[in-house]
Amino acid sequence: MLKPIPRTALQGLLWSAAGLSLVLPLTTSPASGAGAPTAIVEDADPGRSDIGLFEMLESGRKIVLKEKERLILGYLQSCVQETIVGGRLVIGQTESLVSGGQVKRKKVECTGGQVTLDEATKGKAGVVVFRNAPNRKSATAEPRIVTIRDTSPFVYLTMAVGKIYLRRLDRPGPTRSVGVSGNSVDLRGAGIALVPGGSYEVAANGRQVRIKIAAGAGGGLSLLERMVIL
Repeated sequence: MLKPIPRTALQGLLWSAAGLSLVLPLTTSPASGAGAPTAIVEDADPGRSDIGLFEMLESGRKIVLKEKERLILGYLQSCVQETIVGGRLVIGQTESLVSGGQVKRKKVECTGGQVTLDEATKGKAGVVVFRNAPNRKSATAEPRIVTIRDTSPFVYLTMAVGKIYLRRLDRPGPTRSVGVSGNSVDLRGAGIALVPGGSYEVAANGRQVRIKIAAGAGGGLSLLERMVIL
């Protein structure tokens, strides 16, 4: 037969439980409040181990910059590029909340607004949700078409693959394979320049996107302006 718990011991357990209920919310990991990825790191001063070049950052993430330390972010949905120097920032949906530092924003043309990265990505290959997405059959029959004003697009991958396949559509030519580094392919970094006015298809793992290089395209645009999500 179980012995009853003494009144003093029972009171101690109740106080301990109450203490836990007060402490636990204060010790919740900051990551638990994070949202879906909304911005990509275009450039950052060297020496940081917590922020990687081309890394996707989720809304709600907090970053502290040293004095004169610079960070360049590109927001996918708003097509806003930020150059932040020093201070504290919180990643938002369309722009960062910056305090104690300097921030310069500019609106650019970008294709990122066509898609929304969902929480499963968290800076790695994951899920991509297309706005007003057609059904799977029609999406396969007619890949997305995006226009880029730079001859060297930046391809961000939402799936784990070892290479992408690039072929020209408006004239005959061989299919070219390009190796993947992490979760992206930077054609500029690979020394690949496409032909202004040309139409191309980028494919990997059964998914395709068609790229139209603007007739007057050149080089030198920002990562956000030349970004294609596959």
